[in-house]
Amino acid sequence: MKPHPPENPHAYPFQLIDRIDACEIHRYAIGLKNLTANEPFFQGHFPGQPVMPGVYLIEACAQTAGHVIQDGEQPVRSCYLSGIETFRIRRPVVPGDTLAIRAELERHIATLYRFICTVTREQEIVANGILILALPPV
Repeated sequence: MKPHPPENPHAYPFQLIDRIDACEIHRYAIGLKNLTANEPFFQGHFPGQPVMPGVYLIEACAQTAGHVIQDGEQPVRSCYLSGIETFRIRRPVVPGDTLAIRAELERHIATLYRFICTVTREQEIVANGILILALPPV
């Protein structure tokens, strides 16, 4: 297993994963997100009944998947979310939840990477889907 690069191209408020718990380059990564009530998206999304917006769940999956593409021996390259084949939000995500985000590389052709992503909370699937990420030309 190659070492994982520590750099992350995202910054607050768009860094949506707290840490990578496991990563095998070109295979899978597992990211962790601890949600607190002071997350910026909770402030205005359903005030009084905060729910994490689905687009942020998708972005957290994409950020986790981006770690799979990186090669620990090369400089970090930005990758972009270029497609959402399917994505289902099965349960609401609220402050206090801890999310485990698994992104598994299914296949890639040239600079396009197809991932199967699953978001769980205490072993319960809260969202899952298939995302496509792209590396820009060098």
